[in-house]
Amino acid sequence: MAPAAPTAFVVGEALVDVVDAGGRRRAHPGGSPLNVACGLARLGVPTRLRTSLGDDADGALVRAHLSAAGVDLDPASVGEQQRTSTSVASIRGDRAAEYDFDVEWEPDVVVVPATSLVVHTGSIASVLRPGADAVHAALRQAPPSALVTFDPNTRPGVTPDRDDVLATVERLLPLVDVLKLSEEDAAWLYPGRSPEEVLRHHLSRGVGVAAMTLGPRGCLVATDSEWVEVGSAATTVVDTIGAGDAFMSGLLFALLSRGLTAAVRSRTLTGADVRALARAATTSAALTVARAGARPPTLEELLDATTVSADVEGPSVVETGCSAEPGPARSGSSGARAAVCPVARLMVSAPAHDERPPLVPSPEARSAPPTGRPRRAGQPVGDHLRPQVVMAAGDPRGPRGHGTGSLPRGGAAAYVRVVDERVRTRLTAEQATMLGTLVGRARDARSAHPWLGDEAASEVVDRVAPEDLAWVGVDDDLALSIAVRAQLLDRWCRSFLHAHPDALVLHLACGLDTRWERLRPGPSVDWYDVDQAGVMELRERLLPAHHAGQHALVADVTTTGWLAGLPTGRPTLVVAEGLTMYLRPEAGGALLARLVDRLGVGAGPGGVMVFDAYSALGVRLARLNPVVRRSGARLRWGVDDPLTLEPLGLTLLEDLQLGDVLGPGIRARMSPRMRLRLRTALAVPAFRTMGRLLRYRF
Repeated sequence: MAPAAPTAFVVGEALVDVVDAGGRRRAHPGGSPLNVACGLARLGVPTRLRTSLGDDADGALVRAHLSAAGVDLDPASVGEQQRTSTSVASIRGDRAAEYDFDVEWEPDVVVVPATSLVVHTGSIASVLRPGADAVHAALRQAPPSALVTFDPNTRPGVTPDRDDVLATVERLLPLVDVLKLSEEDAAWLYPGRSPEEVLRHHLSRGVGVAAMTLGPRGCLVATDSEWVEVGSAATTVVDTIGAGDAFMSGLLFALLSRGLTAAVRSRTLTGADVRALARAATTSAALTVARAGARPPTLEELLDATTVSADVEGPSVVETGCSAEPGPARSGSSGARAAVCPVARLMVSAPAHDERPPLVPSPEARSAPPTGRPRRAGQPVGDHLRPQVVMAAGDPRGPRGHGTGSLPRGGAAAYVRVVDERVRTRLTAEQATMLGTLVGRARDARSAHPWLGDEAASEVVDRVAPEDLAWVGVDDDLALSIAVRAQLLDRWCRSFLHAHPDALVLHLACGLDTRWERLRPGPSVDWYDVDQAGVMELRERLLPAHHAGQHALVADVTTTGWLAGLPTGRPTLVVAEGLTMYLRPEAGGALLARLVDRLGVGAGPGGVMVFDAYSALGVRLARLNPVVRRSGARLRWGVDDPLTLEPLGLTLLEDLQLGDVLGPGIRARMSPRMRLRLRTALAVPAFRTMGRLLRYRF
């Protein structure tokens, strides 16, 4: 019977592992790509392997092994002039394996079957030339519907030039949808960087799912919006040969069996999806290390083990190091009242003042708390503060600062000397809220496990006078919520720019947002940062537009005429974060209508708008936020039903409500108190819809 058309196509080395365990030697077919192919086939996935084998005894051993596993061997894999590669695996006292390789890898042309839903490669085959060039060409020619998956599985004994291997890995990343590597791989390729930093780097290069195995500690699996950490399943380790490959085949099996390939490509995997992938992968690896050699589980074994694991663990899968809060959601009026503050606090554009110390303007500096009279509505931020006297701890020259005043209580040790280049801010009430989001992104960037990783925001904060930021208190929960909102809007923007590399981008109410720096659009994009005169003057000092295609446009977006000078006839992306809720309803509707009239399908190819909005309840509850109250900012426009905007010429594409934005993977990273409060609050429908992220076509 002819083999089934392959669903998975694997290309890479197959060899014979000679295992030396305390002087006892035994031979097993192996090689990372071969192990992944066998793992998929044993799980019932029709799989074809393109490798390089000799017409020799070792080659016959490998072919028999593949046949027994149900793998279809590509006929081009066997040649009379080839020899079968080998490795010697020595088992250490801790049951881990060390390898010595003798590898030949010189395939000419690799043809990817058109039926493939997964095209996988990795390890030696992806970096050892000349064969690696044929592998890379095959990945570039993969069918559009196929996921490209990759496991570097570094082998310094075969390819010892770290810089060359790293350069090859980096070149492959833009082609890769799913990447898995071990903690050891990461340490060799990216020395000094944490697992989170490495995975975040891979995601920033376009990878859809990035996973790292952490040995006995389990694994970390990440997407742009979800981070899940799962501990290892309990087992007795015989040896670790093939553990990482079994992890990979279990992960790919879960993707295929759950029908998630399209969700990976569209970057829409949910937290539940990612947890299921992580659990299947770790269970597959645990079953493999419990027996000698690379013998991945069968479908029956994996399903049995996964069912037992689910029965035992229940909902306690560890996400980013924190388990979900136990206990049922509380109900009743008292619970609802208690829930108002955390939801309102996390959703408002500017974060609330908090009892914790504010983010410092630089790693070395700490600024004084604000003193003086309350700020009047409309008064520029900073004018209500008593002039601060700041000095370096132990500075013999005494106090230095802006203006006159006395040193606040606490002594000189609590203050630092202000660098002369620090920029003072003079902003209206609504404009001042942008300092809160700036500080939130910077605090996230400086955290141990950044979500957005906005290093540019961190640099901008260092250039702002500390006394102008001292009133903006941001704790870790608020910083995370700010980072999550920015990241989700970035994801929509990145998707549009990928599809339209010649787009026109209007970044409305840009403030001090570093979105251009995060997205790095191509040179054919015309990007306009748009805001009022005072804001753009400050932005020019702190974040000047000096990149090709980036323009600064001074305009009040609620007025008419500012759109007249913009180019038309190009796909257009309009992004506005923290704008709509400050507009009057009639002004907001008029702005959207003008954008559609000037840039919509009637005037050209149209485009997409992405922005955040609050419900009427969200606008009212924003008054509870201390930073809104202290700044004097006023929120005006609430959108209860996003479909009510469609008569303006918009078509709703996506509506992410607050409950979706602050999903389980996000809440798991928050403080226990905030997780418990949010769990209660988000059980109330009116609170779940207080904040939204909206995407429209126009």
